[in-house]
Amino acid sequence: MNSIQQLKLSNFAKNTSETRKQVAGSIAKLNADLSAAIGHQVYARKNPDSNVDTGLLEHVGAGFEEQIPYFYEIKEKIDDLIAVKNGAMTVDEIATKYGKDALNYSADLLDK
Repeated sequence: MNSIQQLKLSNFAKNTSETRKQVAGSIAKLNADLSAAIGHQVYARKNPDSNVDTGLLEHVGAGFEEQIPYFYEIKEKIDDLIAVKNGAMTVDEIATKYGKDALNYSADLLDK
């Protein structure tokens, strides 16, 4: 392996590690935030203090409902990553679907 290949491999390993950490952090935060959203819904719908009216119920759910399509997009990406790993989808299919180019990525590894 020449020095450029070694540099690219090293940078790839760093990128992979950083991405893994970022994804894990994002998932942990999303999980905590969704737990908080569930708490908001439980409080608003149980209404233990008798202070939540219909207008507030609509407001509590509205912001979350607008985000639902993004959850489906994330789920699709997860499914595609698993499909490539398991051989149910080819690398070319996922690259085309998401506009990823291995040669451009390779070139970018020198800029890290």
